[in-house]
Amino acid sequence: MDGRVRSSGQGLLLDLVLGVIGAVVSGYLFTAIGATGLTGSNLYSMFAAIIGAVVVLWLYHARGSSV
Repeated sequence: MDGRVRSSGQGLLLDLVLGVIGAVVSGYLFTAIGATGLTGSNLYSMFAAIIGAVVVLWLYHARGSSV
């Protein structure tokens, strides 16, 4: 595996749901490590949510391509 996301997604709806789940999880994780969690509509919260969404989507698609 070379780290790239394959085109094996299940569709736009699943990717959107996974992205939202990743954003929520990142809020909890940022708070757990002592950083500020998701605090509203600002750049920091947007950054934290994007990081979480990307990680969850990457993990899901990486797992799917190795099976």
